[in-house]
Amino acid sequence: MKPQLLPYLLAVLFPAAVCSAISPQDIARTSFPSVAVLVMSDANQQPLALGSGFVVEDGVIVTNNHVIEGAAGGVMKLLGHSERLQIDGILARDEVHDLALVKVSTAGAVPLSLADNPKLLVGDTVYAVGNPQGLEGTFSQGIVSGLRSIESDQLIQITAPISPGSSGGPVLNMDGAVIGVAVATYREGQNLNFAIPVSYLRSIITRQRVLTPFQASAGATKKSFWDAVGNNDQGAVTVSHVESGTPFDIKFSVRNRTSYALVSVTGILIIYDAENQPIDSEDFIGWTPSGGVWIRPYLAKTVTVNLTKDRWVAATTGRIEVRILSVKTQQE
Repeated sequence: MKPQLLPYLLAVLFPAAVCSAISPQDIARTSFPSVAVLVMSDANQQPLALGSGFVVEDGVIVTNNHVIEGAAGGVMKLLGHSERLQIDGILARDEVHDLALVKVSTAGAVPLSLADNPKLLVGDTVYAVGNPQGLEGTFSQGIVSGLRSIESDQLIQITAPISPGSSGGPVLNMDGAVIGVAVATYREGQNLNFAIPVSYLRSIITRQRVLTPFQASAGATKKSFWDAVGNNDQGAVTVSHVESGTPFDIKFSVRNRTSYALVSVTGILIIYDAENQPIDSEDFIGWTPSGGVWIRPYLAKTVTVNLTKDRWVAATTGRIEVRILSVKTQQE
């Protein structure tokens, strides 16, 4: 038999074997131009949140609702492009399933294909595209590790990493079609990453849309079903920008990543020496004396801890670690 006849006979006799899934390289190459980085800002034009999204129609980007929550505006940029487009507002949002559609003038990109009623099985290969910690165009492979039910809602558990900045990015199957929207990772375990099924995305796409300015859309109050997985514990309250302020002060930012308003946070500031050994510590609490809201959902506050002169000198010559010990929300 001539060698060139073999592929033809295989295609006729075993079409399913020959028509294999697209290679991961091709999926990355074709999906990247339709994936975006979103940078949301507050009323003072200060960065508020970094997230991902992708094109579902020309000028329509899907992302997580928690990425845009509390924002006064934002910009987006497609992977591989330098042009930043102003986000005009919100077309639709589904707080319960943590999804939102935002509008730009034109994305100029091909919308990603949505899988038709995908019948997912544990062990299926998936790919996540996002911008973890701002590292644009990160492509990760994993598998479906679980199909979870939260009351009447569904959630896809995957091993493909989803780090801060990847929320809102697409999760693709081996054909390069969207089977879910990356939503979050559970920090108290390993490879516990989650995606919102594409069925919920289809539902929000078909809704009637009214362009709403960000100022008028702030302050959504509905509880996301993701909160039931564990995103409302202290693992969803993070610390950043630890630095020395005026003499004897240590300042840091506490960010509320939950959909609940925080009433108070307690923690500990640990001081390490040059050999990275702990030499001292200081307890702290962040709260509103009146007993009201301290940090609104998805926003942040600066905490200042006043130290003695000796502690401050040690802290500024060594290393400082800030740990969150407990969190109290309005729901408790």
